[in-house]
Amino acid sequence: MPWPRGKTYASVNNFGFGGTNAHAIMESGPRYEGEGLEKTDPLTRRVYVVSGNDKQAASQLAKELGAYLDLHPPVFTDSLMENMAYTLGQRRSFLPWRIAVSAHSHTDVINFISNNPEPVRSSREPTIGFVFTGQGAQYHGMGKELLATYPVFKNTMKSVDSCLKSLGATFSIIGRFSPVTAMLLPIFSNDCQR
Repeated sequence: MPWPRGKTYASVNNFGFGGTNAHAIMESGPRYEGEGLEKTDPLTRRVYVVSGNDKQAASQLAKELGAYLDLHPPVFTDSLMENMAYTLGQRRSFLPWRIAVSAHSHTDVINFISNNPEPVRSSREPTIGFVFTGQGAQYHGMGKELLATYPVFKNTMKSVDSCLKSLGATFSIIGRFSPVTAMLLPIFSNDCQR
């Protein structure tokens, strides 16, 4: 969203359902002088990301993006560049090899791609886990009840147990289902099969 007019600072609060609290104070970025707000306003700069399973695939996709922009100038579609940045950043899988450019216009993207940028291998994706915080979103003995009631939960916990053991864990996650309400359940891991 556009920065509020006449405001130097903005405050953003987040009060998560699970009890997380966050607060950020941000300062407005500099505005650049020059002709045409569209090319000089830093708010119109967008990030375009392409990725592939290997270096060659990421490079090829970048070249195809440049060729597409050559054949379909955004003058015919007002929202082409906005939609392209959104689709590439939010609606495509992020594969290990990536190329990204921050650009104002389609010519910036084409110029960047024409220099044959080197794809970069991304760092390992983070492990995602779920935490029962003990703040009222669950109740005493809920894990045991879920194990006894829902086969899909029991099978998932067995898979988690196998995964943890293959990673060298010396404990059983199912064995941790005790009267303690707060527990960490690393259900998804990039190191293990689901």
